[in-house]
Amino acid sequence: MVKLAITTSTPDGLSAYVSPQFENSPYITFVTVEDGNVTDVYSIPLAGGFFFPYPMYNPTDIVVREGAEILITASIMPQSRTMLEQRGIKILSVEPYLTVQEAVEKYKNGELTEMPTTAQPPVAPTYPQPPSMPKVQPPPMQFPFMQFPFMPMAPPRYQPPTTPPAQMPPMGDRESFIKFLERQRWMLEQQKWMLEQQKDMLEKQLSIISSQLEKIKAKIEELKSS
Repeated sequence: MVKLAITTSTPDGLSAYVSPQFENSPYITFVTVEDGNVTDVYSIPLAGGFFFPYPMYNPTDIVVREGAEILITASIMPQSRTMLEQRGIKILSVEPYLTVQEAVEKYKNGELTEMPTTAQPPVAPTYPQPPSMPKVQPPPMQFPFMQFPFMPMAPPRYQPPTTPPAQMPPMGDRESFIKFLERQRWMLEQQKWMLEQQKDMLEKQLSIISSQLEKIKAKIEELKSS
């Protein structure tokens, strides 16, 4: 028996989609696999904190608390990965647009790869440097203060490289078209969740401001009547 922790964008169990980032995942879905069969599935929400979109609860603590042995996610920060690896939790990489059911099947088939451990970046080789040029003292300025014979030219603006838009697969390729629609659905679910979190935060702020206004109005009336 093994207990899997999978970062998901919704609490829909096996049909939920894998979220792209462990630290900012809306939910963590826990799946228990015993003898190749799924015996238990449940999700724990990570409520958005005051500094949206970062969660209020530490997802690392939740994974450890629930007793998961393997974390399946699309990406994870080095700090979180180190904390989980120190507690003996293996981390496997999966594509973010797959469902939990597909991720579990890939795990059972041994198709998921383990994320590499944190390593020091390679040191760049050193090369002999050319001899330094002699310093030349520029001549003194012959123009009055704050007056220049020319205006320096502004550097050219950076133009990011243009990437072609995503092409819709041909209608005849049914499997590719289904994958295309599933990825579009996953992206819309992510946007919907972010908008819902922003809406909840704005409603809380509006409630606080309304309460403060009522207190100020009451204080003004009290001072005027006294």
